[in-house]
Amino acid sequence: MNELILQIRALTNEDPLLTAVIVGILLFIFAGLLGYMLKDVPAKIVRSISRLLFLRLTIDDSHTSRTEVFNKLSYLISNTTIPLFSRSISQAVYIDYSASYDGLISVKSIGYGTHLFKYDGSLMMATRTKIDSSMPYDSIQVSAPWWSKGKLHSLLEDTRGDISEQPKVHIFEETEWCRYGTLKSAGFSDLVLDEDFRQDILREVGNFAGRGKSVMSKLTVLLHGLTGTGKTGIARALAVEYSRDLYILNLSTVNDATVHKAIRKVPPGAMLLIEDCDCVKATVSRAAESNVDNPPLTLGGVLNALDGVIPLEDCLVVMTTNHLERLDPALIRKGRVDVNFEVPLISAQQVNDDYKERFGAVLNVTEPMLGCEVYELHRKASLRYSVCHTKKCW
Repeated sequence: MNELILQIRALTNEDPLLTAVIVGILLFIFAGLLGYMLKDVPAKIVRSISRLLFLRLTIDDSHTSRTEVFNKLSYLISNTTIPLFSRSISQAVYIDYSASYDGLISVKSIGYGTHLFKYDGSLMMATRTKIDSSMPYDSIQVSAPWWSKGKLHSLLEDTRGDISEQPKVHIFEETEWCRYGTLKSAGFSDLVLDEDFRQDILREVGNFAGRGKSVMSKLTVLLHGLTGTGKTGIARALAVEYSRDLYILNLSTVNDATVHKAIRKVPPGAMLLIEDCDCVKATVSRAAESNVDNPPLTLGGVLNALDGVIPLEDCLVVMTTNHLERLDPALIRKGRVDVNFEVPLISAQQVNDDYKERFGAVLNVTEPMLGCEVYELHRKASLRYSVCHTKKCW
């Protein structure tokens, strides 16, 4: 440093003022360069400390399957915000399954910006931002101190949790399972069925439900019969009877890749329903596989997804068809379909007895009836009789 000052004094002929000016300029440049090189250090230190002290939970609505959780989180935060630090509100569609089947209600939610809120006695901070992309979406990041880790996990469970404990309904759309409500049904007590058929199907499914997981990973039930015999109602009743979330797969909307993804994502303990499985070419005719859309759904793709190397765990699979004779034998062979039930018509005696029990009225039916015909009969009776005589009312 002294050598530098001596050289500057020599260049300025030892003029003290000029020397001081040059030294000042050099010090200013040096300080500026040092500051520029260290400009990110304080922010990095703050971020490092922040990562050590705070946990973060991020949820977005970039896909339909995430919208419910996103809106519920936003709704929960909006109800617990501290007004002084939360001055921006918005609107969201929140699904309250206790209200109705769809349960769509409009509620307030947090707006864009930062919000301070209190959850279970712990202060947390939520920031809602708009993410720019080809399809813009919103994101909420919740920050909580590390000592509130358990409460942050509880917040996530409250967000993901269901208002109703009834079996949930999911439908596969494009590439994801989407939630569509709950099953509001009393199970088999809602249905009028041939008594022998009722006992047979409950015995088979009940035996499976009571077995250990190591004995049998899944049970596949095929329901076939005339249109309107009540196959869908029976499937719905099975989900309610054995408290299994219902996953509905329409084979006409998937291909070999997505059918495998859909079935592999059915969680343990659920029920997979494949309705009208005769309505796609792949399950009816192997020769027609080359004529289907590209990428195709093939019989091999369906069979590998249902009964591949990785088995479904504790899963009840129910397939329905109106035309058993159309299905490829490989789909319904023994070992792939465990139980095959033809859904019968309901006898006149059964219809009359049930009507008497439900409505306290005499009905003189003389011919067997379809399940849909009985349902319509009961619907009209419910309008005619303002009060049902038993709890088994439609």
